[in-house]
Amino acid sequence: MALVYEYTENESLDGFLFRDKSTINWCKMNDITVGTAKGIAYLHEECEQRIVHYHIKPGNILLDQNLTPKVTDLELAKLHNRGSSRMLPTWFRGTLGYAVPEMWKPYPITYKCDVYSFEMLLFEIMGRRRIHNPNLSESRQWLPRWTWDMLQNGKLLVMVSLCGVLEGAREKALRMLKVALLCIQYKSEARPTMSTIVKMLDGDMEIPTPVSV
Repeated sequence: MALVYEYTENESLDGFLFRDKSTINWCKMNDITVGTAKGIAYLHEECEQRIVHYHIKPGNILLDQNLTPKVTDLELAKLHNRGSSRMLPTWFRGTLGYAVPEMWKPYPITYKCDVYSFEMLLFEIMGRRRIHNPNLSESRQWLPRWTWDMLQNGKLLVMVSLCGVLEGAREKALRMLKVALLCIQYKSEARPTMSTIVKMLDGDMEIPTPVSV
């Protein structure tokens, strides 16, 4: 028996974010973000049974010749009946830094764990760096905290500029950061669904103000 996958010439997204691959311009990176969100939304909302991935991270987003994203590596995935809102994993799943806080506690979790992981990925796409970098100043080490502080101080546009986003794309970048903050809310019920995230990223829906991180 064998699994046959489509060949993806550009390998995984982490090569463009964290290694010395050719840089993807920000507008194309935004397209990759939206495409990844649509892929996860399909797993959650369009399959006969909801598929919870558990392992969303840059290394599991493959890019074809046209840099179209493919959500891959479903070895930790779990089928979940739509009629039930919660599940209880029997062991820790995912990668440290991307896994939802609920994974560390003996509490039932929901498919929103993928929402949390996707938004950690989104922060890294925005910053073109790992979610945590101990070599930076304390205020900038953890990307979600830095983003939250900049939002609270009315300096989110400054952060976007520091991330190297050109003026014409800054509105989309601001939208991306606000969505990211909204989707790492501590309570899973406060996090939007992936289909809602797609609409917010595309500008088809207003983004609520996040409560905290």
